Amino acid sequence: MRAHHAAGCTLPARRARPAWAVPILLAVGPMCLVPAQAQVTGDSSWSTGNRIFLKVSSGDEPGSVSYRFLIAVNGDIRIDVDQQSPAQTWSGSVLLISGRAMATRGLKLEPGSEIDVADGAGLSWQLASQLLERGAPGDPRKRKQAVAIDVLETKDPISVSTPSAGGSYPAPWTAKGWARPLAGGRLAFDFTFGFPNPESPSKHYEVGYSGTWEQAQPHPVIEDTMSLHDWVIHSIGPIHRSDAGGQILDYGASPTPDRYATVGDLRRVLAKSEKK
Repeated sequence: MRAHHAAGCTLPARRARPAWAVPILLAVGPMCLVPAQAQVTGDSSWSTGNRIFLKVSSGDEPGSVSYRFLIAVNGDIRIDVDQQSPAQTWSGSVLLISGRAMATRGLKLEPGSEIDVADGAGLSWQLASQLLERGAPGDPRKRKQAVAIDVLETKDPISVSTPSAGGSYPAPWTAKGWARPLAGGRLAFDFTFGFPNPESPSKHYEVGYSGTWEQAQPHPVIEDTMSLHDWVIHSIGPIHRSDAGGQILDYGASPTPDRYATVGDLRRVLAKSEKK
């Protein structure tokens, strides 16, 4: 499994960066942001939001990266990404369809690392939601007043992962900030995650997470009629590649020449290929 880091998640291991290293501005495999059991039972936690805005910033670097997640009831995901930094400003969108295809628009992805844009977003929200669970536990929908987030973990690390990336942050780590309800069942949050550099304990990283959470009803849907004009299609799955050490089996997203008029057209092709 590769390690990844985007504002709190580790960079791909092939880039020879330590898993804890945190230059936040990233460049986001399929990811499960909403546990299937929670969808069935109606249970709610921070991880089960379906409309999420997340802004991530670093105390050590100027700029930020923001994600807007729309998580459909069938597990498909749309992520709109916006990065602001002194060096560059860019925005684009990602669609994850049926767990087997990724479509992107407005993004220049590094060859061989196309899936990083989805991993970065998924790992960032996984980490933020875990910290919110610790700092403001319980059903977010039932929260009636603001709560102070003040967590100090001195023993256990905190870890995040997707099928294609992962990272772990050592103790002692902290989360400090707040969460409060807004109108219409939405919640706002703003907190700072702090953790040490294990190779230099005197070095301490701080990453800021802010945004809004909602578990919208009815659940969002990515319609079959949504146009895929100007979107680049990638297949998700195992990837064989070679390096000086021999053959490597990786997991990622490979660009294809395929083009589809709508999301429905893509879903129908994926369904047919699954039956073969």
